[in-house]
Amino acid sequence: MTNAVLSPEEFQRFTALAEVIPDETLRTNALTLLQEMTEVIEGVSDRTITWKPSFLRIIQGTTKNLDRFYKGEHKDAPDIKSGTMIIGNQSIPHGIEVIPLISWYSRTLWDSKDDDNGRAICQSQDAKLGWRYGDCKKCEFSSAPEGKVPDCKKEISVMAITGDLRSIIVVKYHKSFYTTGNEWLKEIGNSRANPFERVYTLTGSLSSKKKAGYEPVPRLKGVTRNMVSPEVRTFIEALFRKTLKDRTDMLKAVSESINARLIARANGDTGQAIEHVQETPLEDVTPGTDTGEGSGYVV
Repeated sequence: MTNAVLSPEEFQRFTALAEVIPDETLRTNALTLLQEMTEVIEGVSDRTITWKPSFLRIIQGTTKNLDRFYKGEHKDAPDIKSGTMIIGNQSIPHGIEVIPLISWYSRTLWDSKDDDNGRAICQSQDAKLGWRYGDCKKCEFSSAPEGKVPDCKKEISVMAITGDLRSIIVVKYHKSFYTTGNEWLKEIGNSRANPFERVYTLTGSLSSKKKAGYEPVPRLKGVTRNMVSPEVRTFIEALFRKTLKDRTDMLKAVSESINARLIARANGDTGQAIEHVQETPLEDVTPGTDTGEGSGYVV
């Protein structure tokens, strides 16, 4: 049986922190989120499903099958149209507050001959070590002549909790939107504080780059300790510590697995590098859309 994201001991500890949050709505949202993080669903297509953070999506002009999305319950939730941000299947207000927990760089080498099917030839969880080609710095696909874009492209992900404490999301920036994500990471780093110490808003805005589409643009709103109660800040900090540890443990496990496989392949033993990973079709990929693979939160 696959373990839940929160162990029973962690659930008790986090629940104790959530139960003392003064605001009733925030307290209820935090407790609901924690309950979801303990769920383990079995018997679905021979898979075991555990909680994962939701990926933020943005509706583009080319997005198909809009009837799969619906207007959110928030009074300011917009209709489903170009530029609308989506969590799960429902729209969320522009200017939604988020508190970053952790962020990371990654890399993916997509199969250009089979791009519509979203098949990755190689992928690195930390933009350092790919499961097929190994050391990213030494890989021929990670660099290109000046003025050219390398075949293996870097990506930026920011994991954050929404200001209402109801959801943990991942905002991913890649391709034409990479610059926006990189600027956000620089701003977080320049604050000289842990990521959760700042509150940002996210708005779906039309990119200034030609034909790039809409992207989630972050804007600093304020210092966390000045905007939330001490109890809320303590709860968020505890989530930050857990996500940081979980990602560190995941990267260690992934690195050991990849290195063992690469060594075995080099020695001519039975271990083989993964040739391909079949991903869900990316369809209308936006900066906030991801297949869910490699979030770095659930091992």
